[in-house]
Amino acid sequence: MAVKPRIGLAAVMAGIALITACPVFAQQPSVQQLFDQATSLLDGNKLNEALAAFEALESRTPKISNRNLALVRVRKGEALMGLSRLDEAMSSLRSGLETLPANDATLKPVRYSALMMLANIGKSALDYGAAVQNYRAADTTASNTNERISALAGAVSTGMFFDGNQALNEANMALALLDPAAKDGKDIRAQLRTLKARTLLNLGRFKEARAELLTATRELGGLTFKVNIQDIQTRSDNAIAAYLAGAEEEARKYLVYTGAGAMKFDFGAGAEMVPPPCGGPDALQPNDVAVVEFSIADDGSVTRATPIYSSRQGPVALAFADAVAAWSWTPEQVKNIPPFFRALTRVELRCTNAIPRPWIPDLFTSDVDSWLASKNVPELQVPDQGIAGKAKALLSELSSREAQFGRESPALIPPLVGLGGNAVIPFDERASYIIRALAIARAAQAPGEVIAALTLRTPVKQAPQNRTTGIRPNLQEPAIQASPRAIAAFNLYLAESSYFRKRFDEATQYLELIRSASGLDKDDPLRSAALVRLASVNLAKGNIREAEAAFKESGLTSEQCALVDMGPRLKRLPASSDDFPFEVLRWGMEGWVAVENDLLASGKTVNVRAVVAYPPLIFNKAATQVVSRARFEVSFRPQGELACGGQSRPVTFRIPG
Repeated sequence: MAVKPRIGLAAVMAGIALITACPVFAQQPSVQQLFDQATSLLDGNKLNEALAAFEALESRTPKISNRNLALVRVRKGEALMGLSRLDEAMSSLRSGLETLPANDATLKPVRYSALMMLANIGKSALDYGAAVQNYRAADTTASNTNERISALAGAVSTGMFFDGNQALNEANMALALLDPAAKDGKDIRAQLRTLKARTLLNLGRFKEARAELLTATRELGGLTFKVNIQDIQTRSDNAIAAYLAGAEEEARKYLVYTGAGAMKFDFGAGAEMVPPPCGGPDALQPNDVAVVEFSIADDGSVTRATPIYSSRQGPVALAFADAVAAWSWTPEQVKNIPPFFRALTRVELRCTNAIPRPWIPDLFTSDVDSWLASKNVPELQVPDQGIAGKAKALLSELSSREAQFGRESPALIPPLVGLGGNAVIPFDERASYIIRALAIARAAQAPGEVIAALTLRTPVKQAPQNRTTGIRPNLQEPAIQASPRAIAAFNLYLAESSYFRKRFDEATQYLELIRSASGLDKDDPLRSAALVRLASVNLAKGNIREAEAAFKESGLTSEQCALVDMGPRLKRLPASSDDFPFEVLRWGMEGWVAVENDLLASGKTVNVRAVVAYPPLIFNKAATQVVSRARFEVSFRPQGELACGGQSRPVTFRIPG
């Protein structure tokens, strides 16, 4: 009989531990445990680990319930948002919202959080149509007063440019909800008053805006030299309101107390600071004015562009902010910009005629109208009720036509196109309306001109690389190939994108294809537009004779030369210390203005206007007076007086020392 060794308690416990750790017998953690672990990682700002954990949970479908899947996708969206992967975050958040059970009251905080995140992403992407809808939806889902105030404040900040009166009502609602006895009540009230005043500014009610801002300034402690971001924003708004109300000295005073104009460096020498072109899809006009606030990242890119004021309701404000979002500075330039100013800076903007880029779909207006008339499509009658009112009227008209003609009728194209160009509607919805109109047109065998017009109206993200995404494949479509004008339109679009990015040789190739296209009438607007642009490209490349030949071939007269950004040399720009405005000098402010002008054949400047100014509203008059005295080389013009247009140059105001 063999004697077996005794096994102690420690050995037994070690054996148990070994057995329970074996994968064959391991107990898998529950969905709740995994969710808690992922949430803990997210709360600890371990975003990549949290994302991986939520994705692992999401992959357990269909074992995971719809309710839990919705929660996972919302938290996953939060992780993606923290990682600045905003498109993916939007997709995850939307998917989570769609899956959330509507009748589960315990999920209200989750729904509110998802809607607010979606709204904030839309705001940062300048998709204010989507942002304001999500803020308003969040307001209806809020569980307490503070949540309602946050949602309403978001709705005001994004809705004021489209429907100022509704935004004003929402600002008043938020102010009424605020408890005056709250510990931070004054600060929050001042923020809400500033938003309300900004809404009044955009409605043209300058004196009322100024009264609100004066109160907000007092609530923030008055004009002191100790400031934070909120102080700067409220004082900057005060300066705009005072200037527009005719109190220019007050405007200068408030700007001084923001630190604006106190930068002792060449802030205006950005690597890329192009204002938006006049015209285009937003129909910008030379007298449109906007003030845009932005921040500059370490790499020189703009991280946040926010419209503050626009002289006209509608998409104008966003068009200017979108242009600023594409600005950049070199890393070396960024080093010379103090962090304080990189965090928050404002500029005043107008559109430029220096690089005219035609809104190409408009060149097909008569083609589209003729084709719709041949299909007995009734004309669109929408009252002018402002951009938000038009959106409602267009939606109503679309519904009415669907009931009358069916969902696949060409009669739906006019309201669909109208909705696709309405900036109060979320970006993705706008794109879907145009895509639907395109599908209807193709099914009805519309000619290439109609297909081209609709394709080029499809909204695209404004990053330069996205302007040509999906364009080239359209050239293979049979309807396009059958239409020389449609082919020319796509080539002109590609040329415009190349020209905008200063790829002049690439732009020349596309433009020469239009110039030599068979089947295109000599005086076709597309060909003329291409030749005018070709003149600009050749001039930019230093090919003066080629520029003159292309312009002459366009058939335009010399009076139309403002379309061509040609530039005789500057002979003199008489300026002296007397040009520095004394009333500004008293406050010790500096600044710069990018001034644009046309030229007469005699070398005199005309149509002088400021297009970019820092600080806003201060040096415009002095800068335009300086450029009005400038003299250029005399230019030969066979007819008329105008030699060229859209010239731009900076005028800087510096205090010696």
